Amino acid sequence: MSKKQWVVGMDYSMSCPSITIINRGQDFVFQNCRAHYLSEKPPKTGFSNITATRLSEYKNNEQRFDMISDWAIQSISSVPLDDADVFIEDYSFGSKGKTFHIAENTGLVKHKLYKNGINVIPVPPTVIKKFATGKGNADKDAMYKAFQEFAGVDLMSVFQPKAAKVGSPVGDIVDSFYLCYYGFKGE
Repeated sequence: MSKKQWVVGMDYSMSCPSITIINRGQDFVFQNCRAHYLSEKPPKTGFSNITATRLSEYKNNEQRFDMISDWAIQSISSVPLDDADVFIEDYSFGSKGKTFHIAENTGLVKHKLYKNGINVIPVPPTVIKKFATGKGNADKDAMYKAFQEFAGVDLMSVFQPKAAKVGSPVGDIVDSFYLCYYGFKGE
């Protein structure tokens, strides 16, 4: 399969999905990436290449999943969809909690990507963690440290200035960034 011109990294979730996009014709640096995230909380941004959107109120999970997947398609629709590869974080089989809801949510976006003719490449979370940090079991703080060293950008100072641990949206942006980088490098 030939590589598409646009690379999309998608850290997809029910609470704070994040998407990072880059054109293969550019150098892979944070400033050349466009990032998007969706949040139920009032979104913040202090970076010109990050777009934050607030999730509207919803009546049930079906409506919620539909709105999240519509946001994902809209976020990547600025690039030619037939010339984009989407690297999405695959299911974590050690997950606990609302695993069926996560599967329904993710399945819906995969279906919409498929219906739009977009190539979807699932990547196991352990592969992305190892790619970013050298360890397949790296936590969010280790991922963020690797991101800071690679990108030279301090997302925490804007999004979580008082937090001791990495949370949303920082961890989500970092994960989508590394999914995008993984696809860009052609791993």
